[in-house]
Amino acid sequence: MSKGAFFGVREEVLSMELICYPLMGTKSQRCMRRRRAKGWQVGGRSYHYVPRYDLIRRLMEQTGLSEQLVRKQIRDERLWLLQQDYGTTAITPADV
Repeated sequence: MSKGAFFGVREEVLSMELICYPLMGTKSQRCMRRRRAKGWQVGGRSYHYVPRYDLIRRLMEQTGLSEQLVRKQIRDERLWLLQQDYGTTAITPADV
């Protein structure tokens, strides 16, 4: 039995190539992995990551991708990281 079948995760989700995440700083990486905003509410508010344009521009130069492709790659990597951190595929692209 494969690891993906055991956890109920598709195989292609387990083998994503991270392009932008390793090039980010520590603070940007932490923001990408955050799922709930800090607040006084018990469960916290949902958190939607919006990368700064300086980061987008730097990643465009380093990877050679266009702005739309960098934003899509960041979105895909964030979805994959959250699914791996929480061990569930219940996190959808709408949550990112």
